[in-house]
Amino acid sequence: MPRRPGSRRPVAVGTTVGRRPGTVAFLRDTVEELKANGSVAESLRRSGQEAGLPAPPA
Repeated sequence: MPRRPGSRRPVAVGTTVGRRPGTVAFLRDTVEELKANGSVAESLRRSGQEAGLPAPPA
């Protein structure tokens, strides 16, 4: 699985082939917002994983 630059674990968000560019942009923006507002780090903390694992917001 490809790794995002700066990340220590693979990260993936999937959708079907042929999605409109607006759908892809929405997914990208949503993931970036979740990283920026700390939701990803909090989820990792609750699951006992290192909170420093998510890549920084783009």
